[in-house]
Amino acid sequence: MVASPAGAAGSPSSEDGGASPSTISAASPLASTTMAAAEPFAPPQAALQVLAGENDTSRSEAIASRCSSRGNSGGSDAAASSSGGRTSIAHMLQPQGAQQTSLMVAVRSRPVLVEEQLRGVRKDILRVMEEKMVVILDPDDEKGYLDRQLHRSKERRYTFDHALSKTATNQDVYEHTAKDLIGGVLSGHNGTVFAYGATGSGKTYTMVGEQADPGMMLLSLVDIFDNIRELSADYDFEVTCSYLEVYNELIYDLLVKNSASLELREDPEKGAIAVGLKKIEVKNTDNVMDLLREGNSRRKTEPTEANAVSSRSHAVLEIGVRRSSR
Repeated sequence: MVASPAGAAGSPSSEDGGASPSTISAASPLASTTMAAAEPFAPPQAALQVLAGENDTSRSEAIASRCSSRGNSGGSDAAASSSGGRTSIAHMLQPQGAQQTSLMVAVRSRPVLVEEQLRGVRKDILRVMEEKMVVILDPDDEKGYLDRQLHRSKERRYTFDHALSKTATNQDVYEHTAKDLIGGVLSGHNGTVFAYGATGSGKTYTMVGEQADPGMMLLSLVDIFDNIRELSADYDFEVTCSYLEVYNELIYDLLVKNSASLELREDPEKGAIAVGLKKIEVKNTDNVMDLLREGNSRRKTEPTEANAVSSRSHAVLEIGVRRSSR
């Protein structure tokens, strides 16, 4: 999964395989954040999800960077304090810990599924250590203790900015990744959250989630609308939503029934855009979730060994936030 304040992030990927991207943008006056999930050419047995984030503060305020700004409190609008003893917007939008780097990568493991156990998968060979390291153990059950000690070089160790074990909830993932992007989005910077993993690794679960464990999309939106309410005395906000999928290198609008493929063009100010992509104004998280349900019903899916309704496309949700002073 990728969480990033980036200058030109959010361009649709053309790789084959399931993906679940989402973008959230906000600016002073305009900015955006992108959330996505993509499937790599990696062995599914690893069952890992990678999350990353990047920052680019080189663009002007009007065309703010594509995620939250790492190490930047935003433009002059963001630095203005609200009156009447209210919390200043500069304080509310101050970058947090994860925003001190331009790119953050986290990995999440999941438990062995019941379906996998029925297929004979009995051993969990993945360990998370010290919240930063993932260890892949030697899967050979036939070896004795001494032999395993002599051949420990077959273990593989990988270090990330953050590693989450199979007991982590979507809220845990959000707290360590996407949450720090929200302040940047509201201060006029773009952000991207990108989930990357093999089929069945849990990308869609992490991004969309379920009622008891909502994913990155909903958790980010809740924070965005909560912050908007706190800032509404001094600012007017307009929030828009678009939802597209990339399937066989063609772009389709998931908010339009029987959408024709859309043309991708380069805009001198906005960067890559899908021409004719529908954008809908939303007032709350319920509005966005209704659109997500509508769009997900139109996604291309097919059964795989790992998932009976596996997504065969990359989906990108983009939330745009426009802010103006009262």
